[in-house]
Amino acid sequence: MAGRYDCTAGCDVDADYVVVSLLNFKSQTNEIRQIPQTQAKANAAAKWLKQNKVEFIVLESTANYHLTFYHACRKLGLNVHIINPAQVTALLRIEGKSDKADATNLAMLAATFPLRTSNVPDAQQMEIRSNLRNYDRDRKALTKVKQRVHQELAQFGINIFRETTLRTQSGRAFLEALSQTEDAAEMIVQNHWKGSPSSRPRLIEAMGKTEELPTWLRQELEVLRIDLLVQEQRIRNREQQALNHIEHFELAPQIAWMSTTPGVNWLVALRLIGEMGSDFWQRYSTSRAWCKALGVAPNTLVSAGKVLKTSKALGNNHAKRHLLMQMRNWLLRNHEHPLKQWQVQYRAKAGFRKSVSACCNKAMTSLYHQGRHGGLPYNPSRMKLRFPETT
Repeated sequence: MAGRYDCTAGCDVDADYVVVSLLNFKSQTNEIRQIPQTQAKANAAAKWLKQNKVEFIVLESTANYHLTFYHACRKLGLNVHIINPAQVTALLRIEGKSDKADATNLAMLAATFPLRTSNVPDAQQMEIRSNLRNYDRDRKALTKVKQRVHQELAQFGINIFRETTLRTQSGRAFLEALSQTEDAAEMIVQNHWKGSPSSRPRLIEAMGKTEELPTWLRQELEVLRIDLLVQEQRIRNREQQALNHIEHFELAPQIAWMSTTPGVNWLVALRLIGEMGSDFWQRYSTSRAWCKALGVAPNTLVSAGKVLKTSKALGNNHAKRHLLMQMRNWLLRNHEHPLKQWQVQYRAKAGFRKSVSACCNKAMTSLYHQGRHGGLPYNPSRMKLRFPETT
């Protein structure tokens, strides 16, 4: 029987040692090593497997003893499948009498059965994911501060939503002027206001209401203004850390071709890598499995050949919400793109929300096959082709 891979490895794990069996399926040669459960030894063993050009590794999961060796292999880009010991007996119908026999059976399992790379978050994913979730937390905190400012001003008839926003230079000048006299406020508005000339008199008229503001409110607005500056600085620091992660993990080429896909910018691409892994096309056997894990695959109910119900799949993926938001923005800006034209036709039948989710499904299907074919840039004409699910 021909093997799926020429060189595989099986690993039997316990609390003290990892028994690694390196199997060359063509020559039927087998090399077995016993590796202590230390970080240095695990890194050395992973380099040894990398030098022997191992294509696939099956690692037995026993409690959490396999995590050290797993992360060492994933850092070097090796494909690892984590398997439960009960599944080994069910698939091979045999049970090893020793650790070396178990490791050899796992190596044979890797060579003959269609297994996929396990989607266990590695160290790279955890670091990127932690920074981006802190970034989202800081943005939510900034939104709460802005809402507090608008609520306090609305009590005295000042609504700056009509004229400017707090994230602009004019908005900051407006908020700073609230704690000063009318002349100083008018001077700040004249120097910093970048809006239309017709709205400037209304803004100056609103500034005249600052004389009615009590002292306690001026002090509170000053505290909120400082909080806004602090939160904005935190967000800029998080964005810089995200850029540093791209440079540190050498993800710039991958993010470049991922960003050619509709609805994917550099931040969404980094979120996808943090949530799904930089080698997501290896971790998921089909594009449908990849879209289902993201939560953008259609959930179709079929009975007797008839489609009874179509809805978007449910998913608790943190990258999904940002992907949908970015896709909405992309559809509003690109009117001549084939995907936009398809979305207009589908929206008339299914509605706006389902059409956006369907566009995400198409874009993520294309992104999956772009990775499978070596990082090809997005091509709109390729949407008309039917990609095989198993290639």
